Amino acid sequence: MTRIFIVYAIVMLLLSCSTTKTQHNMIDKATLLNVAILSDSKKYELLFSRVNGKKLTIGISTEEKNAIFTVDAGLSDIDMRITYSADNLVGVRAAYFRASLFLEKNNTYSMRAYANNKCITMQIVDSRSKVIYGPVSKPHYIFDSGEYLYSLLASANKEESKCLH
Repeated sequence: MTRIFIVYAIVMLLLSCSTTKTQHNMIDKATLLNVAILSDSKKYELLFSRVNGKKLTIGISTEEKNAIFTVDAGLSDIDMRITYSADNLVGVRAAYFRASLFLEKNNTYSMRAYANNKCITMQIVDSRSKVIYGPVSKPHYIFDSGEYLYSLLASANKEESKCLH
């Protein structure tokens, strides 16, 4: 009986240490949420893809459109992709965005977006629904090949004049 109690105490001690370490590491982190939205037969996927040049990795059992990322708080360069589809005939369209933002620790960030004409307008909001970036509009292009989209990414931080209202 004493051995069981000692083993139980050691296991509980180890669990509390690992939990404390995890909680301590989370103090200086911010959270980014990827989301998929279906609205009026239009489908949007609002995806964070890179932070400070580092690709955000997705777990094996997680879809990219439902991923949650924990990143370092502070000034961050963020690359984002928004895909949009109005119906099955037109196909999927995409726009890339890049922003430099100050991410607050213990805060969660997500995107809002809508399409009008040939542009996608997006903004980034925090967990208090406060807009911290945007609205910014960019033209959307057919989601074609990786090379084509990479060329679009090179101009991700430039707002197109034909999208300005």
